[in-house]
Amino acid sequence: MPGIDKQFQLADLTLSMGRHSVVRAGQRLALAPTSFSLLVALVEAAPNAISVDDLLGKVWPNKVVAPETVSQRVRLLRHALGDSATNPRYIRGIRGFGYQLIPEVTQLSLSLPTPVFGASHDASEQRPLPAQPSIVVLPFSDDGRSAVARRVALGISHDIQTQLGLTHSFFVTARGSALRYNGAAPDPKRLSHELGVRYILQGSIRQQGNRLALHVTLVDGVTEQMIWTEHYSRRIDDVFAVQAEITHAISAAVQTQIDRQEWRRALNQGRADLDAWAASHIGFHYMYCFDRSTLDEAERWFERAIQLDPTIPRPHAGLSWVHWQRNFLGLSEDRSNEIKQAIDTAQRALMLDPDDPFAHWAYGRALLLNGDLDHAVTELEQTTSINPSFAIGRYSSGFALMQAGQLSASLAHAQAAIRLSPYDPLLSLMLGLQGFSASLKGDYNRGAALLLRAVKQPNVHFALYAKAAVCCALAGLNQEAEEYVTRVQAVVPDFGQQRFLDTFFYRRAEDIATIKRAFARLKLDSET
Repeated sequence: MPGIDKQFQLADLTLSMGRHSVVRAGQRLALAPTSFSLLVALVEAAPNAISVDDLLGKVWPNKVVAPETVSQRVRLLRHALGDSATNPRYIRGIRGFGYQLIPEVTQLSLSLPTPVFGASHDASEQRPLPAQPSIVVLPFSDDGRSAVARRVALGISHDIQTQLGLTHSFFVTARGSALRYNGAAPDPKRLSHELGVRYILQGSIRQQGNRLALHVTLVDGVTEQMIWTEHYSRRIDDVFAVQAEITHAISAAVQTQIDRQEWRRALNQGRADLDAWAASHIGFHYMYCFDRSTLDEAERWFERAIQLDPTIPRPHAGLSWVHWQRNFLGLSEDRSNEIKQAIDTAQRALMLDPDDPFAHWAYGRALLLNGDLDHAVTELEQTTSINPSFAIGRYSSGFALMQAGQLSASLAHAQAAIRLSPYDPLLSLMLGLQGFSASLKGDYNRGAALLLRAVKQPNVHFALYAKAAVCCALAGLNQEAEEYVTRVQAVVPDFGQQRFLDTFFYRRAEDIATIKRAFARLKLDSET
């Protein structure tokens, strides 16, 4: 609405947008333009905190500015307002996150509703759902009694929203729209109707002694079905590490739950009505099975998704995985062509979206087939750098690092993958990676125990049985080792030491020597 001067009252200060001024008791305060812009950003975020990154984007758009500049400018703003960092009246610093305006903000002038004050939408306006899975992360509530709980509640919903945006799997509602519902408990169907989203994530956090307890729920706003709920309890000795850990755990769980829900919805749709995203989710369901027929089915669904919309990178990355598995499992007579197809389709996904962690993951895996271990490690580390809550990315990065001889890093990635996704379809491989890395480090009993757990999971292929045989042989579990050799040879009759070493790309001489020692105990030496 042109010509309207938005004015806000915050304690004894009156802020005028149109006049670009801040007045106290009739006296205009001397604020530099940057200080005024900082104050406006804090007012627009109120009553919530605003991160340093968001301040950088609002106050210094399209400029490269160090985060330290924000703290310097906040000091100048405080000085101009007569505020103090040790006993603040106007601006509170939130360590490790950003800043928050302390006084309650009241809008004085008539204007369009402002998101931060909980303005409601016109319920008659229905926004259509995007084809891509869509989600809003509502501000988490706190008990109002704990400053620690309030800080974590302020930050964690923002962090989860950011993490989900990094996946490139979801349409994530902008924070400003989510903040309209701060402190409210809107009806899921109404919220879905107003924002044009299917999934709603909400949570509450409480301090209980020296622990933080968080309850989180994922709801399908269209059907009003509760899809997933979980409780987290963590010590608050290092509250910021706790916040990061819970953020990654929730983000990983949400990704898994929505993928499963989208797969179920796609199967229930008429096959003729499926869009590209729905076809992709059916392909992903088949992608994690390790036999010829299911991989062929995954390929058909990914190709259908590409025909429906060739601009989505995910089905191209899914095709790369199909070609990777055919080569790795020996299911193709033309393995060199499978390698080429794995690389080409992954590169196509990357060209469509260079920031998609799933595309980097597919490309990193494809590079392993060529024995390009260093480049593969770099690509897979890029995957986890973009999206730290991507469990399969963590596993694959550890898989490459194990072959490169970086065993401690491999173990750390395997453990992180299991923490992020304890019920993952590839849990068997995650446990197998953890166990084999432990065995190569000389912890044979732990390695064998983890492999024995791994082979009891679903989705076990011959390579995992082969690793179980090696680990059990190193731990002196001869009967178990022989059992797993028999299982491998039922699929790969010529299985032996050389076949095992040719399947992977172990770099360190010590690791190769350890593997050969196991095969000597199995009486499956290089001549087998």
